Parts: sequence; structure tokens; C-alpha cells
Amino acid sequence: MQKIFSHLYKDLIKNISKNGHPHEKFLFKSRSHSIVVFCIASNQSTTLELLCESIPYKIVSRSTIQSILKEGVANNFFFKEVDSKDKRQKNYKLSKESKGILENWLKNQKKFLSILEAA
Repeated sequence: MQKIFSHLYKDLIKNISKNGHPHEKFLFKSRSHSIVVFCIASNQSTTLELLCESIPYKIVSRSTIQSILKEGVANNFFFKEVDSKDKRQKNYKLSKESKGILENWLKNQKKFLSILEAA
């Protein structure tokens, strides 16, 4: 167990360090950032309203979600498009690059855990 936590700790430090990729830094910038990113990643696309319904207010406030979305769009982590059915709504999706970074991060975690299980 100690090896797993040590690996996770080192991985988180690496991802938020000055030398880390900007998208990895964004993903692990705060607990709220990670929650919003993983919530969006678990859907094809989502709106601010759906995020606010999915994430309890006591965990991440509406204004924090809005700030994270705005920052993510500005950094090309997310892209925003107008909903074709309701022009007032904006859909948020992961960019191609951020999707790749999430997939690589997950593969690395799986690979490390499978190595530990085999040992």
C-alpha cells in the first residue's frame, strides 16, 4: 500500500510542478478543478446547469464551477459551443489534447497498479 500512495504522491507533485504540462497543471490545480474535469470527462458534453446539479454546492460552488470553466476554455482544456436546441445554453467538452492527457494519466495509473499487483 505504501508504494501505491508513494507513487500517487510523486505523480501529483510531478503534474503540478513548474515543469509539468499546462493541462496537467490545470487538472490538478485544486480539488475543485479535478472534480469539474472528471465530471465533464464522464459525459459527452455538459452545461453549467448540469454541472451544478451533478456537483453538490457544498463541495464546489456555482461561481467556482463558472470560474473553472472560464479558465479551462481560456487554456484550451475545454471547448465551449452553443447548444443547437437551446441557444442560451453552452455545452462544455474536453479538448482533444486534454482528453489525451487524461487517457495517458489513467493508463499510467493502471500500469503502475497492475505491476504492483503482479509483484
